[in-house]
Amino acid sequence: GDLDERGVRAGRLPSVTLCYHRPRRPEQDWEYNLFTMVHGREQAAVDAKIDELAAEHLPFAHERLYSTATLKQTGARYEPLVGEGDASESDGVAGSETA
Repeated sequence: GDLDERGVRAGRLPSVTLCYHRPRRPEQDWEYNLFTMVHGREQAAVDAKIDELAAEHLPFAHERLYSTATLKQTGARYEPLVGEGDASESDGVAGSETA
């Protein structure tokens, strides 16, 4: 729908690092369902990009959340699959017999 189209367009902008749809959380006083992330070194520059994003692409009420710490991001880490490379292990499909 319209939300998906706007989200896709916003997510393609060079200033938008991340854009995704989440359910609204009214029980937590959070009415928003489209999240965008904009990174920058100076708050004024980030605010200018958010102003542009809101005016030109997402003309809706919004809130701004600012990081209070810089977190080190790492890529996804995967544990080896159980039985990886062992043909005698189950393939994860279970079956049962009935009388």
